[in-house]
Amino acid sequence: MTPRDASPAARGASRERQKGRAAASTAGGPAGAPAISRLLDQLRPRAKALIATIFGDALLPIGGGIWLKDLIRLTRPFGMSERLARTAVFRLKADDWLSAERIGRESFYRLTERGLHSFLFAAQRIYALPETQWDGRWSVAILSPDLASAERDRLVKAAGWTGFAAVGRHLLIHPSARQSTALRSIVSDIGLAEQVLLLEGQDLSALPPARVGEIVARFWSLDSLAALYREFVARFHPYLQALSRRAGQIGGEEAFTLRTLLIHEYRRILLKDPGLPLALLPEEWPGREAVLLTRDLYRILAAPAQNYVLDSIKLDRLKARPDTSFYARFGGL
Repeated sequence: MTPRDASPAARGASRERQKGRAAASTAGGPAGAPAISRLLDQLRPRAKALIATIFGDALLPIGGGIWLKDLIRLTRPFGMSERLARTAVFRLKADDWLSAERIGRESFYRLTERGLHSFLFAAQRIYALPETQWDGRWSVAILSPDLASAERDRLVKAAGWTGFAAVGRHLLIHPSARQSTALRSIVSDIGLAEQVLLLEGQDLSALPPARVGEIVARFWSLDSLAALYREFVARFHPYLQALSRRAGQIGGEEAFTLRTLLIHEYRRILLKDPGLPLALLPEEWPGREAVLLTRDLYRILAAPAQNYVLDSIKLDRLKARPDTSFYARFGGL
């Protein structure tokens, strides 16, 4: 669709993004790495999704809330206009991710119960290191044959979020026992828990992991995922190289902007990743390098970025320092 064909609302949003990118055009970057404004131009994150990342990555560890004017301040390094930020927040509220409390002339936004549950669930995946070895255990989901087609499709889609593959019309599998817990939580949330029988079982075939991996590759399409990981590594590795040379001398705004974009893009790819144990993946699987890059870069950026957040917002209704789960991210910060 061309700009001329777009609706007035779409053209307005596009103009807001263009103004925002122009406002961020002076954003620098670490010596030896591309300017962060260039990274913004490449990724072009949507305002609503980016604000969700800020809530999950920076605000959840200190209570999951923020004054609207402070949130708008945090979005400025991304070139987001106040109008675009407000619109995105209102949409998150309409979708029941955020709740608002009016106090005088100001508004305080925090995660709803649904939002908190979803963000905590996502955090378990985003900030965890992947399973390396495979213990031979499987999660198996048997769907009720009484399910209507629409319900089955909804359930299969939900199961896909946790990495399950459909190997039959009523059978889903995943080579990890811990995924059954994740699927149980999701099917309960969508009201279909009574339509799914979840089992955990042991592989009795005595096949080596490499052979099992070949079988697994038939059910999970990994080529497009591998391409995403390679692009991710190529995009963020220059920042890790540059910042490794001057750790401890990173500006707060620079660290916050880069950390947010790092997690925003990493999370986007993880949503497409079935989370298979590394032992079942090809030896040169690019996801290995991607998670190590994310871990190492996040460890460099964590403290200066979080200090920038704490210095930029009012803490009268929040914690003065992140909770312990923050410091446990990626195996320990």
